[in-house]
Amino acid sequence: MIGRINFLEGDPGKIDEAIAFVRERVQPHVEAQAGSHGLGMWVNRETGDSIVTTAWADQAACDASEEHVKSVRAEAAAVAGAKSVRVEIAEPVVVWQSAADQPGYWCRVVEMDVPVDRIGESVALFRDEILSQVQQIPGVNTIVYFVNRDTGRATLNVTYRSKAELDAGRERGIALRKIVVERLNAQEPIVHELETAIVGIRGEAAIDLTSTESRAEIS
Repeated sequence: MIGRINFLEGDPGKIDEAIAFVRERVQPHVEAQAGSHGLGMWVNRETGDSIVTTAWADQAACDASEEHVKSVRAEAAAVAGAKSVRVEIAEPVVVWQSAADQPGYWCRVVEMDVPVDRIGESVALFRDEILSQVQQIPGVNTIVYFVNRDTGRATLNVTYRSKAELDAGRERGIALRKIVVERLNAQEPIVHELETAIVGIRGEAAIDLTSTESRAEIS
């Protein structure tokens, strides 16, 4: 699976309008494309920031969809009051979930630049050491670690069942990020905190690389 992660810096006053537009206009359009595994959206009503992630069966499907989705991406940006959209292409290499996410859950999204030649090491570090520690944080429901092996960009999504639990887990998250930065000589991370607005990435798209069999593929 490949994800296209769209970051928008919009107008806080237009968040509800943007959610409605994505749900009614963008999501059906994405679902109609070959190889689509759905769409999810996260928002911050105070800052106006939002993230829309689409999931695709493989890189070919993601590439083929670009021409079809770029127009609705521009429309969504206009509705959200965003001047531009930053797009990241990423591969989910570690996925864990205790139950299906729900609208109203909260997600902490951490972006970090890792030296390209250490991306494999970052996957092993997260899989073998960090993942179990994140799983133990109260309220954590979903963990997805994405990487772009060409650029070195790593993105971690950790979803909590409530805003209170996200807040309570913040210091533990800071401590774990410090370990990763120091071990990998990574850049200081960019952190986003957002409410889950649309849950639409289908379950069959989740690739559980925490299993013994899958570990061998990325070791």
